[in-house]
Amino acid sequence: MTAERRGEHRVSGPFEATWSGMSGHRSVRITDFSLRGLFVEDIAAPATASA
Repeated sequence: MTAERRGEHRVSGPFEATWSGMSGHRSVRITDFSLRGLFVEDIAAPATASA
């Protein structure tokens, strides 16, 4: 296993959040964050193509 290289203290989630942008609103999950960044997982269902 490799050693942790991040210097900032990280806060573990998960935390539910909403991402708003030009394409609309999306539900996301933040799994951890620090003063310098965060990791976001998109938990929205994928769009299905119509035939």
